[in-house]
Amino acid sequence: MRPKNEASAISLVVGVVCIVLAAVGAASLHNILPHLNGWQAAAYAIVGGIFIALIGVLINSILLFFLDD
Repeated sequence: MRPKNEASAISLVVGVVCIVLAAVGAASLHNILPHLNGWQAAAYAIVGGIFIALIGVLINSILLFFLDD
């Protein structure tokens, strides 16, 4: 049994997916709401990035739980 806090391939894949989702979300936000000021777009991107990171952590925890069984 390996430690839970050890980096694994699943962690790397989930991290890459989260980064791609954040980039796609920022691009789509710019296309949907082009009239936003720079600070508003940055604030939405930061909040969206936080939620994407939380989802990534949850998915990673779930996958690691099933991997250890």
